[in-house]
Amino acid sequence: MTGPLDGFKILDLTQVVSGPLATMLLADQGAEVLKVEPVDGLGDMTRLPSFVKGGIGAFYMNNNRGKNSPYCYSCKRRLSRPCRRKVILSYHPAHQQVPPS
Repeated sequence: MTGPLDGFKILDLTQVVSGPLATMLLADQGAEVLKVEPVDGLGDMTRLPSFVKGGIGAFYMNNNRGKNSPYCYSCKRRLSRPCRRKVILSYHPAHQQVPPS
């Protein structure tokens, strides 16, 4: 999809609602967004069954539309570090939710 952000590559490290919603809007404007989730544990909490259709939660489907998500990471595996670094360096900005301090 072309738009004002066509050509931008955004790394999405967010979960739940506000972060994925923000990066969804970037994807709607033409940016290529890569959704990255941890393989350890649940991943994104919105994957839990809430208004499930086809095995995927409605909140997850809506807030992550238009994104690529072929990549998961494990913080415990050393072998994945070079791969993570390569992915991170190939994207422009990264969007990450930070809890208020």
